Amino acid sequence: MLLNEDFVVMTELIVKSGSKAKHKVARAILSEALDRQQRMLQAALLQTKENLHTFEVRYHQDSASFFSLYQKGKVDDRDDYVDWAGEYQILQSLQSQIDCFEELVLCK
Repeated sequence: MLLNEDFVVMTELIVKSGSKAKHKVARAILSEALDRQQRMLQAALLQTKENLHTFEVRYHQDSASFFSLYQKGKVDDRDDYVDWAGEYQILQSLQSQIDCFEELVLCK
């Protein structure tokens, strides 16, 4: 029996233009926009990792272990912990977006 994870799901975005020249321009614009967004995500990821490292050093615990305890309600609700949990959720979101970008292919 195959589970949903066993299937590859592909999303295709089709952009049409009126001429070959416009197609080249549109392709260049899209390529630059995707590159810029990926660079911004990477920069945000780096900053988030630095922020998490500050908490990890301060509290002598890695972020994944802390977040697991936080989700179970096993830590108090001091501002630092709320901020730390928020940064960890940002990390997860950024990594998910970066993973999506790594799978993108701009076809001809």
